Amino acid sequence: MKNGYNSAPAGSDSGIYCEHLWKVFPSPDGPVRALCDVTCEIPRGTLAWIQGASGSGKSTLLSLLGALERPTKGGVYVFGKELNALTGECASAFRRHQVGYLISDLALVPHLSGIENVALSLMFDGLPATEIQARALAQLEAFDVSHRARHRPNQMSLGERVRVTLARALVRNPPLLLADEPTANLDAENAERVISLLQSLSIDGTTVVVASHDDRFQKVSKLNLHLSHGKFT
Repeated sequence: MKNGYNSAPAGSDSGIYCEHLWKVFPSPDGPVRALCDVTCEIPRGTLAWIQGASGSGKSTLLSLLGALERPTKGGVYVFGKELNALTGECASAFRRHQVGYLISDLALVPHLSGIENVALSLMFDGLPATEIQARALAQLEAFDVSHRARHRPNQMSLGERVRVTLARALVRNPPLLLADEPTANLDAENAERVISLLQSLSIDGTTVVVASHDDRFQKVSKLNLHLSHGKFT
């Protein structure tokens, strides 16, 4: 073990490796098996598309890849590190520095402006305020929403809010982006724009894992995975 991490199995250090993953949630009616013996490998820099019906386990798998949940059984390895071994500050540091999250309900802070929402990801790094503002604005410019820097989320279109959320997810340049239904409720033009942005990130070396019902991801993904009742089919 080094720096609080366990090493991944041989051959799995180039990206993401899930080994015989199980995730079981308790319920009054008995255990709910969200994931059942899932094994997969996602090479670094790949745009992977996970498809499946609602309740198939897509969001649960993303939660495990982002160290938001721990598996009931099995191993999760990201860039050669075993996530199961992460506890406390090590887990928090992994989530802050290694992973960006883009989720369908956006989760922008409603009383903060666009630039403040993006800057929020940098507030605990001990950076000067001027650097935080500069990096946040540069990220908004990269996603063509700098004109919304001083606007609150309710003053933005849905497509603009998605791009601000994407800017926030990537302001720390994480090597992994997890996107849960990123095109949900978007019109065709904005959905295509988000898909193109995610494809560009992957081409530039970011590992992008998308859970989505949107079939348009098929044309840009390098790896297609289908979940049904917690299993890959």
